Amino acid sequence: MYCRDTCLALNGELVHSYFCSDENKVSKYAIPSDSTSFSIHVPQNLIDSDYATICDAFSNDGTEAWIKLDLKKIFQITYVVIYADDRTNDTLSRLSGCKVQSSINDTEYQTFAILKGLAIEQFSWNGCLQYFRIIQRFTHAGLSFREINIWS
Repeated sequence: MYCRDTCLALNGELVHSYFCSDENKVSKYAIPSDSTSFSIHVPQNLIDSDYATICDAFSNDGTEAWIKLDLKKIFQITYVVIYADDRTNDTLSRLSGCKVQSSINDTEYQTFAILKGLAIEQFSWNGCLQYFRIIQRFTHAGLSFREINIWS
């Protein structure tokens, strides 16, 4: 059993909380979302532990494509692994330069990494977040991922 101190944001204040789970991968409890998906490639595929499923995110309104995980509590994060959709070189190249961001309030995001367009990207990071987001830069071609794992 893994237990850790966390925080909740209640009425604009941070309140101490406690979280226990059978593993320290906290992304599996997240609420996933994206800018927009098509067909079966939905945000839930980001955290389903099935590396054969895919989440596609596109932008139809001229804004940047993005995917987001709401961890529901503020965790201190130690490690992030991002599994990209590696079916083609084009899907990987679209990820190069994408910003990996964190937030505790879903309005102010800080970039803590930039994707390189690799099939698997790993980041050791010592920071706090409730919201994890990847946002595309410079292009509206779309994002495509297999899985995102976040450890606390």
